[in-house]
Amino acid sequence: MLDLYSRQVVGHRAEPHESRELAAEFIQATIDTEGARPRVIHADNGASMRSGTTRDLLARLHITASHSRPRVSNDNPYVESLFKTTKYDRRFPERFDSLDHARAWAAEFFTDYNTSHHHAGLAGHTPERVHDGSWPTHHERWRTVKDTYARRHPHRHHRPPVTHEPPDTVWINPTHHQLSQTA
Repeated sequence: MLDLYSRQVVGHRAEPHESRELAAEFIQATIDTEGARPRVIHADNGASMRSGTTRDLLARLHITASHSRPRVSNDNPYVESLFKTTKYDRRFPERFDSLDHARAWAAEFFTDYNTSHHHAGLAGHTPERVHDGSWPTHHERWRTVKDTYARRHPHRHHRPPVTHEPPDTVWINPTHHQLSQTA
C-alpha cells in the first residue's frame, strides 16, 4: 500500500495466493500500523479488492473505494512506477527461493526505498521525509548549500539556483479532482 502524497510504502505483503480475506486483513493491518485512516483507497479491479469483504471493511471504516478502469494499466501511475522501480532494482532476484525469501526481500527493499530513495517526484526528498514531515529541515539545508555555492562560483551560475519543493497535492484523476493525498 502506497501513500500517494509521500510515495511511502506504508504496507506490503507477500502471499502464495490472493483472496478477499487476505486483502481485508492487509488493509486493516496497514491502517492499524500507520495509526491513520485514509479517506480513499485506490486499487485495481481484482476480485479481492472488489469483494464484499473488502467493501464492507472500507464502508465500516468510512473509506471511499476507488478502482482503476478495466484494462487501463496506467490508471494508477504511482503504483506502476513503484512496480518498475522494484523490478528493475539490481537486487531484485531472478527467482525467489521461498515465500520467506520473498517476504524478507520485500521488507528490506521497501525499508530502503522509504528511507534512502531520493525521489524525483518529491524534489529529491525521500518518501519517509515527506511522510513524517521532516523534509523542510533537509530542504532548507539544500537551499543554503546551493546558494552558498552559487555565491562562491558566480561564473558557473547565470541565474540563482532553484530548490524545488515536493508537490502540495497529488491527484490520480486531475480532471475530476476526486483523489487527493490518498493511500
